[in-house]
Amino acid sequence: MSDEIKFIDYDIQAQERELVEYAEEILEKPLYPAQYERLMISIIEYKASLLVEMFNEAAKKNLARYSSGLILEAIGEAVNVKRLQGEAGVDLLKITLNTTFTNDLTISKGLEVMSKDEKYTFETTEDLIIPAGKDVGYVKIKAQKLGEAVNIYGVGDVNILVRPISYIKSVTNVNGVSAGADAESDEALISRIILAPEGYSCAGSKNSYIYHTLSANTNIVDAQAESPQIPASITLNDVTTQEENGEISCEDYSATVDYKTNTCTLTIGEDVYKITIPSQSTVNIYPLTLSDETPQAVLEDVEAKLNGEEINPMCDYVRVIAPTKKELTINLNVVTNFDANVDEIEEKVNDIVNAYILKIRKKLKASIIPSQIIALVGSIEGVYSCDCGNLTQICAAANEFYDLTFNTVIKQGAL
Repeated sequence: MSDEIKFIDYDIQAQERELVEYAEEILEKPLYPAQYERLMISIIEYKASLLVEMFNEAAKKNLARYSSGLILEAIGEAVNVKRLQGEAGVDLLKITLNTTFTNDLTISKGLEVMSKDEKYTFETTEDLIIPAGKDVGYVKIKAQKLGEAVNIYGVGDVNILVRPISYIKSVTNVNGVSAGADAESDEALISRIILAPEGYSCAGSKNSYIYHTLSANTNIVDAQAESPQIPASITLNDVTTQEENGEISCEDYSATVDYKTNTCTLTIGEDVYKITIPSQSTVNIYPLTLSDETPQAVLEDVEAKLNGEEINPMCDYVRVIAPTKKELTINLNVVTNFDANVDEIEEKVNDIVNAYILKIRKKLKASIIPSQIIALVGSIEGVYSCDCGNLTQICAAANEFYDLTFNTVIKQGAL
């Protein structure tokens, strides 16, 4: 959709000419550009054009694609979509006791610990029972404030007990804080509002699953859903033959498979058998985050969201699976004009490359198209030519995302 959408198409020059003609008719004299009256008309028309532009911009705010902030949230309310308010960072806390006890020790949930810089407080989310004779226990913790800032704390960085307890020797996080996320961005909220009508479906459409997945956790930047068909096969005398293009063929028998009608027609000699086969029912969901490994908390949130009675059809078995990373190095060769400023061009190339890396990183099933990269870099003033080596157009699978690295070589020399 074009960004040039206008609710009022206002031609300032035509409007000014019309107003000048009207004024000349009333004043019964011609008006020339330098005259006071003509200058006043120009000022009035300029002000009118600004008001029309303001109206157009305000009207566009009523369209989700062009809206932002509180107005965008109000639009979302009409389709029952609310801005996701972020996620609390989580980790596993190791609690070490000063001594062992003869009975099980219960440490109630809500125990508070702080990061080593004392900026953020975490609390345990469940009761911890340390068995008799043991001096170490592990329990889940989460940050008291929502946001991705807590993700900077690595192993051992959450180690201060807010209220000292005599029998606790030390506390420390064991994995590094993850899954913290800021409130949903306008861009992400717009995408969900546009997808929202798909969420009304009770038939398990692809976009319906994607919409509900994106709504499960603010760490999710993209999602894909697919229902792969496992090929039918027949095993006879320990020899298995798999279906290809709806047919199973071997020397002893033949079969035709129709997944839509859930039937397999098996022919052995002159005998024909009709066999009912299970229908396609497994749905694989792939939530993408900016972490190389999808946080377990995100997978659990998606699974809880989709496996409720109100969303997925009863015939669908939903599996939430972490996407697979595909590493790819692109050799980018750039030749500048002879008199170009190579340092400036290098900076601009790096900006374009970094933006492209992030764009592709945030997409599942992304396509890498060399001509698009060449067009982006080639648009820089002073670039004579560029290429991506032997790279050809490629596309990731629904469960894959690209982690790109650019090997950029910039040479000066073209006239």
